[in-house]
Amino acid sequence: MGIYKDFSFAHLTATLHKKIVWNNREVVLTGIAPEIEPSEKKKTAMIFSIEPGTVYVGYELAKDMQIRQEDSINIFNRYFKVKKTLSETGSIDDIRIYGVLSEFQDLIGFKGKINEIMALNCLCVSPDENDPLEILREQLDQVLPESKVIMNTTIANAREKQRHMLEKYFALVTTFVIFVIAVWIATLAMMNARERQKEIGILRAIGHNGRKIASLFIGKALIIGIVSAVLGFATGTILALEFGPGIFKITAGSIKPIYSILIWSIIAAPVFSAIATFLPTLVAILKDPAITLRKE
Repeated sequence: MGIYKDFSFAHLTATLHKKIVWNNREVVLTGIAPEIEPSEKKKTAMIFSIEPGTVYVGYELAKDMQIRQEDSINIFNRYFKVKKTLSETGSIDDIRIYGVLSEFQDLIGFKGKINEIMALNCLCVSPDENDPLEILREQLDQVLPESKVIMNTTIANAREKQRHMLEKYFALVTTFVIFVIAVWIATLAMMNARERQKEIGILRAIGHNGRKIASLFIGKALIIGIVSAVLGFATGTILALEFGPGIFKITAGSIKPIYSILIWSIIAAPVFSAIATFLPTLVAILKDPAITLRKE
């Protein structure tokens, strides 16, 4: 797949759809293959991963046939374990049974055949760029000249607008949070420096220079930053692992600790804390020790 690394599509998933009559009602069997990433970059999966011997059952089927998670169902004399019953969508997906592509191919006698390749998260729709559908068609024509490319424009536009909205929202929130944290750290540093005015005055009076005294405050800020980074990463990771799978059900299997964030946090948090502490510390150590001790 390395020759396709510059293509715009991503998250390729081969699928096979087949309408059948099962237990006296029409259902759609959908076999799903593991995702393929043409760029060979590691990305979060965009669709649930199905284990061999298991199936996901649509809402309407599960409701009408009283199918529950962990049940065993018989499809064409082959038993499958129900891994999950899906939420209602109000679409044909409510009467689907999802399974492993190779198993469903064997089940209905379509070995080695598929009738759709889904390209999820393939292109960003932007009015400043060329038509993404035409770009995708040109690229796929190089490898699948007889294929027909269809884009679900409604979903694509909705996802793109949602992504831009979230990016703007998080940029605003992040800026505000960083500002509040900086003010909070600076305030705490100022309070700490004021409480230590007598000690600072004594140290200055006995000959310690301002650089050495400042290093005590900055050093404390660095230690607090490191400890905060580790505790913040641990807390966030625990919360994500505990509650993430229930919120992001489709990509639950991809939720795991990202240790690169810990490394960057350990670097950035102490530096940020030291910068926020610098000005209050400077004000404190530049104050005349004679005036400070006279007040005491």
